Amino acid sequence: MKNIFQIGFLLLLMGCNSAPNTDLIIKNLQQADSQAVQFNPAHDLKDSDSTNCKNVENEIGAGEECLLKNTTIQNEYQNLIHENKIDGIKNLSDTLSFENKAMPINDEGLISAEFKWEGKDKLILTLSYDGGITEIDLAQTGQNLKRAIYYSAD
Repeated sequence: MKNIFQIGFLLLLMGCNSAPNTDLIIKNLQQADSQAVQFNPAHDLKDSDSTNCKNVENEIGAGEECLLKNTTIQNEYQNLIHENKIDGIKNLSDTLSFENKAMPINDEGLISAEFKWEGKDKLILTLSYDGGITEIDLAQTGQNLKRAIYYSAD
């Protein structure tokens, strides 16, 4: 597999207008073999100073955990709704109340939403769909916010 990648990379470079130095390319590829480069599509480079995200897998499914700087639970909750980041979330109220509650939605595949507060600095929002559950954890730490979104199928 490693050789196929090297050959493909060389063929790609040979298609460029300038003639590449293949000795240099092969040497650089061999040095890079031991280094792993990981692309994280959830990480937006333009916001790298205010957002740090990583993809995760846990016992309930897969998701994303982000550290958001200089924001609050209320601001991020409204941001999730306005940007419609999660299917059906735009059906929730823009106003976040500080009480535990569950509400039926029954629109766009979203069956219900449950708000559960753990103290004043942590909200767990569980969205139930026909095909599974999405859990959004928002935890305030000083001026920063940890946002975790976990997706799990039934």
